Amino acid sequence: MNGLRVRASTWSWLLVLPLLGVACAEQPKLLVVGLVGATWKVIDPLMEAGHLPAIHALVRKGVRGEFSCVPAAPAFPCFAPPVWGALATGQPADVHGLDSPYQPQYDRTSPAIWSLLAEHGGSSVVISWFNTWPPDSAAGIQIPPPALSYAAREIYDTWPESQHPGLEDRDHHTSPGWLARTLTVGLDVDGRPPTPGALAADRVAMHNARRIGAWTSRLDAPELTMLVLHGIDIAEHASWGTIQSATGAPIDEATLRAQADAWTGPINGSQGEVALTPASQYLEADRFLAELLETVKYQTVVVLSASGMSRVHDGILTGQHGPSVPEAHFGILIMRGPGIRRGARLENASIFDVAPTLAHLLDLPVADDLPGHVLEEAFLEEELELRPVRSTESW
Repeated sequence: MNGLRVRASTWSWLLVLPLLGVACAEQPKLLVVGLVGATWKVIDPLMEAGHLPAIHALVRKGVRGEFSCVPAAPAFPCFAPPVWGALATGQPADVHGLDSPYQPQYDRTSPAIWSLLAEHGGSSVVISWFNTWPPDSAAGIQIPPPALSYAAREIYDTWPESQHPGLEDRDHHTSPGWLARTLTVGLDVDGRPPTPGALAADRVAMHNARRIGAWTSRLDAPELTMLVLHGIDIAEHASWGTIQSATGAPIDEATLRAQADAWTGPINGSQGEVALTPASQYLEADRFLAELLETVKYQTVVVLSASGMSRVHDGILTGQHGPSVPEAHFGILIMRGPGIRRGARLENASIFDVAPTLAHLLDLPVADDLPGHVLEEAFLEEELELRPVRSTESW
């Protein structure tokens, strides 16, 4: 039965992709992977210990930097909808209009990068980005978080139950609509293992990023693929206290390395929350990234987060990145690709610089009325001479 379903799904892609306006390219142009909660405070010691080979390779061959989440929503720094909305639009929350995880996509009052690309005749794959429900069929292939939660519940014993509005209206979960019914096809899961809902949804997201990338790279590749993974954030909130004793204290690198050395793979079955450590989710994301980059040869890869994490002592959750812990307000940025400097550091990046830089990487004009700018210091001089930044009055 699974073989028939996979075959039918593959033929559906062959029929549907031309109708989505997918642009012809020898290889997909840009991959953007969001790692919620990722911080250099964890990445650097893990890389130094020989872990995170995929991320380490991107850092060595590209540029790295960090930026503060605060300008996106000063009253509530690092809250996901405002800051991830800023990454997608280049505007602060009071302009792009998103301040709740349950706001529908049509509440966004500034165009996201995938909408801008669609207006210029391109197409995208957007998986698990915040506030992308209901999916926008005009932008290409979209799998919003509710679709992933629904699919994860079918094959994992997940908790907590999602309360997202419209979750039961399954035919409107994805674009194209039939994709919602194939999200678990080919995903090897044995016996509904108990798994936290966000991590189970990440597994479904990673599986579909690989299979969509494999299909589309053999056909007409979308210029842009964007994916968000939430597992690092979930693990850090729950168990950050295992690697940092107090706010401002150094990371316990010995414990972090021990967590990484003990990791054997994704959490399933009886391992349960014992394996829900900060290191485990960085390693899982890195393994996925390596597999994806082996499957699909993207021209340019961007890895980012909107904020990090820090120790708090009140409440059950020992990790937070809210107003009371400014040391957690810094996200990461990694860029690797043709024309991008190797081994360089970005010293003065802003959260508002991400969307204009993505637009430039997609050969789109950059709006003059954006608060940020293209990170030209990330590019070789000859690249900017060959392909200078183009501007337009507004998006």
